[in-house]
Amino acid sequence: MTTTKYEQVSQMLEQYILDNRIQGRLPGIHKLAVLLHVNHITLRKAMRLLAEQGKLKILPHDGTYSCLDGGKRRSFRTIGFIYFPAYGDYADRLFDSFNREFVESGYRALNIISSPKVFADDPELLLQFPVDGFIFSGSSLTRRIISVLQKEKIPVISALNRQFPEINQVGMDYMEGHARAIRMLRANGCRRIAFLGYKRPSDFKTYLEDIRSVFEQELKTEFEPKLFYIRDGEAYFQKYGENCHKIIVDELLKNWKIEPPDGLISHGQLVVEVKRYLPHIRTVEFIPEQKSCAPSLANFSFCEDNAALLRVSAKRMLELLAGDDRVFSIKIPHLCRENEPLSNNSYKEHKRDEV
Repeated sequence: MTTTKYEQVSQMLEQYILDNRIQGRLPGIHKLAVLLHVNHITLRKAMRLLAEQGKLKILPHDGTYSCLDGGKRRSFRTIGFIYFPAYGDYADRLFDSFNREFVESGYRALNIISSPKVFADDPELLLQFPVDGFIFSGSSLTRRIISVLQKEKIPVISALNRQFPEINQVGMDYMEGHARAIRMLRANGCRRIAFLGYKRPSDFKTYLEDIRSVFEQELKTEFEPKLFYIRDGEAYFQKYGENCHKIIVDELLKNWKIEPPDGLISHGQLVVEVKRYLPHIRTVEFIPEQKSCAPSLANFSFCEDNAALLRVSAKRMLELLAGDDRVFSIKIPHLCRENEPLSNNSYKEHKRDEV
């Protein structure tokens, strides 16, 4: 039976992927056409054929990804967690609890503590760890890291990040969390609700865009762009050190002097500084769970459910290691707590306790 030109090209492309052990995103179609010495129109037809056969995955506006099995998986019976949002004794207890709970799976968790920049600069370092799959939290994952790991057939899970739609996502549902926070403030009589947050790394740039869209959707005509503040926290820290939070709030108070907002959503330390001057403003803070038991100046605290994040992401990784190649986005709700805010007179004691 005679094969068409694009069928022949599809066989060439499939062999090229296997020979080069490509497990991530393929090069662009024009670059592939040059590498294979074929016409790009014929190559496009060949790629569609392989996609129909389940050997490629074509994502509009994002690229084409290999689904071919290029070799044997690792087998260390260990799952690596990168930049997991838990530290010190709290992290030790969390991972010890996890390892007891998942003992029957035959896998254990390895908490890899390092600056995300180390692996972003040299992704090959990750290959030195004896793990079967990696779970990345926060902004610790890059496209380059994904490419290196998938080339070695190492499964990857990321925190919720719209820039990586081709891999599994497990993380806190920040959009729904902020929507709930806005509704709680509105239910408590707030109408002019401000947001104060820090600039995010470039690989997580969609985070603040998503939060702003939540404010626009929830507040509608009551949304005031001038009350949605983003500051470069790292730049302020480099310039002012530990005093950076106070400097940021002092700058904003000059803008709020005539007509301050009656509600605020921000991070814990910034809430503390705002409450110094505006003790009656209603506030929601987003904080890591390990600090959730500390006294708070905020009216409401939204905490990351790190135990659920660890458990759910690990469960999904075990499914990937068992051969499940589906791609999911799993969102975990925040833990919410209504506080009895400390009085403004307790500010000094609160600061001393923090130190």
